[in-house]
Amino acid sequence: MLWACCAGLAQAEGIAVIDVEAVLAASNQAQTARAQWQQALAPIEQDIARLVQQGQQAEDELMAATSDSQRQDLRRRLDELRQQVRSLQQQAQSQLTELENAFLAEQLPILERLVIELADENQVDLVVRAEAVVWGRASVNLSDDLLARYNQP
Repeated sequence: MLWACCAGLAQAEGIAVIDVEAVLAASNQAQTARAQWQQALAPIEQDIARLVQQGQQAEDELMAATSDSQRQDLRRRLDELRQQVRSLQQQAQSQLTELENAFLAEQLPILERLVIELADENQVDLVVRAEAVVWGRASVNLSDDLLARYNQP
């Protein structure tokens, strides 16, 4: 029984932890991708800003409106503007999700290959995601090593 316990401890030394999300977020590749995404979404953001400005102007006009028909027309206009803003926000979110998914589909296989290389070099039998770990020594965390390797050109 004691031998089985010690054998389990020896095997546990071959375990490492990697925070994949942190590595991706801090990587040069992600920083470049975020800049590209921001550029791709800029026209939608400009349209949203223009509509918001129109909405603010319509609200000012609504406050100054004297007739019921003017107020009714301005309220309709505000509703239309709000709907257009919501639609553009949904479009931007959808586009961003597509860009993120394409990025992950391209980058995760690269990270997987690098994780396997690090595991082999460090004689690690098992690599787990950091969020699955309740406690562990910092020495078993290979995230920094993975990030350094991932950032290499």
